[in-house]
Amino acid sequence: MKRLISIALVLVLIFALSACSKPGTPVPTDFPEPEPETIEVPFPLESGDDIHTIAFVSDTQRYAFKDSTTNKDMIKALVDDKDKYSIEYVIHSGDLVQSPDGEDEWQVAKEAMSQLDGIIPYGVLAGNHDQDSGDERFTMYSKYFGDESYSNFDYFAGSFENCRAHAQLVTIGSNDFVVVYISDDPSKDCIGFANDIFGKYPDRIGILVTHKYLEPDLSLDEMG
Repeated sequence: MKRLISIALVLVLIFALSACSKPGTPVPTDFPEPEPETIEVPFPLESGDDIHTIAFVSDTQRYAFKDSTTNKDMIKALVDDKDKYSIEYVIHSGDLVQSPDGEDEWQVAKEAMSQLDGIIPYGVLAGNHDQDSGDERFTMYSKYFGDESYSNFDYFAGSFENCRAHAQLVTIGSNDFVVVYISDDPSKDCIGFANDIFGKYPDRIGILVTHKYLEPDLSLDEMG
């Protein structure tokens, strides 16, 4: 019975549409433009007792390459709005530079991220653009974002091969986190480092930061 009713409704709809568009009837094209409407949406992240923000940044390589001012201004905005939005931690998931051997680009990226030093805890990793080829592929990344970048901060919890992977311990609100960064195309030993860190801090909430994990169709890539 339900199927018969559904078929009947479809037929009625078809007849109704047919009656509205007889052959030869011109299709109107002069529809009035809708009036613009301004809607005020309250920003949900403004600072409050129960608001704690983790800022996420990624793939800023084009700015390091062509627009150093924007690169620095983006990170400066996080510092300037730290209290307004209760920004308590910053994650950069890689591709800091466009060319892995571009010294000028690394200097721009370093100057940008260093604005967070001593103000907001943060971490970065090496994306595919941040790595050269061969055995020295992490040379520039390690020079600018190796262990020395974090050695003065008490949230730094160790690294694998000069920050090819590294760990941080942060408290955000009332929650304790262990954050592990793994650079793009990691070795088995690098992944083993991450597993060891998570096993060492079972009482903390774990966050794993990678440069890529999923394919565009949401299937796992090789790293995933």
